[in-house]
Amino acid sequence: MNDKAFLRYALEQSFIRPCNTAAENMILHYEPSSSRGYVFTDKKHLNLIPYFLPFSQAKKYAETVASDISHNQQIFAEYERYKHDLTENIIIPENMPELKKAHQVLNLQQVNRQSAQKKKITAAVIPATFTYKMKEIHLQYQIIFQKVQNELQKNPDAVNLSLIRDFAKQYSDNMRYFSLLHPFYRLNKKRMNYYINEAAQILKSSHPLDEDYCISHCFYDVKLFGKIVSQRCTNMLSEYLVQLKQMSHQPKLLNLVQILLANRNKYLKEAEKYATDKKITDVERIATLRHGIQILFEKYAFLCYLDGVRFVFENKFLNECPEPRHPPLPTVSPQEELKVVSLIVAESYKIDAISGKIKKLYLEAVQDYETEFNQLDNLISSN
Repeated sequence: MNDKAFLRYALEQSFIRPCNTAAENMILHYEPSSSRGYVFTDKKHLNLIPYFLPFSQAKKYAETVASDISHNQQIFAEYERYKHDLTENIIIPENMPELKKAHQVLNLQQVNRQSAQKKKITAAVIPATFTYKMKEIHLQYQIIFQKVQNELQKNPDAVNLSLIRDFAKQYSDNMRYFSLLHPFYRLNKKRMNYYINEAAQILKSSHPLDEDYCISHCFYDVKLFGKIVSQRCTNMLSEYLVQLKQMSHQPKLLNLVQILLANRNKYLKEAEKYATDKKITDVERIATLRHGIQILFEKYAFLCYLDGVRFVFENKFLNECPEPRHPPLPTVSPQEELKVVSLIVAESYKIDAISGKIKKLYLEAVQDYETEFNQLDNLISSN
């Protein structure tokens, strides 16, 4: 495999098979057999709807690799140096006292020239500043989430009304698919309503929903487009369950859900009565805060995906370089070798990634996150 083919393979695989080391609170779930996509869940804040990135979208990102690699002379130059370092295979003895600190400061899994050089390869295609920026964003995200939670806790009744309104809107929007114009969806309408009603009843009884609720509650899977519709119905049900769980502390809200399933006009009257009885006045601002933190989470989750791509490219797929190498050779001058490694890492942050689609993807993702963050922060501050 020549250099161009290997680098293309390594980066393409990174977009398709990312790992999640970006955030302790973030769970990345992906089943290659289903080819559906990647699901990011914030295990610390389970009231957020998980973020879904389709596998087809990841493949589109991978398809941009070829053109970005072919016009990138910097990455080939850094890769040539990397192959030389691999061949020599000089290492620093692990018993060196300064090595533990160097792992953290230099952000290296192994402190040696080879690992440091991989950072320069990565920086040639993915902005090196992205790593630093992500450290800032991880902390930023946690802080603003707590600020939003504090605001929501001040007005629980408005939060509850916002929850049921969100469910009603999503249910109404989705029900447009279940018309006579879409026979495959229409076939599943009764099942969908039955499953939602059953889930609401279980939660009203203060029992948790089974983890495999969506798996055990299937939809009709007929020929032609039936399989696609069945999967979409399962996805809808999964989102409904997240919303229902958010209302599990309020049987009245779950009653409103069941009324909505049976009679929309009656639901509208009961929801209005609920708002009047509770004297709720700040629901619009509360809804904006709730929606804002959900959108911010999705922007953040996408950044975690991109960071997982960067990490796995640097620390896994570049390791598969086919270049032959000598057995590990401990350096005769550990202190000097550590200085060399530190210098290589410092140089990686001075590299300006080639202006290609990948660089644009990373920079725009950061910008999208910052725009949403600033809007949310301003909304909190304006109160």
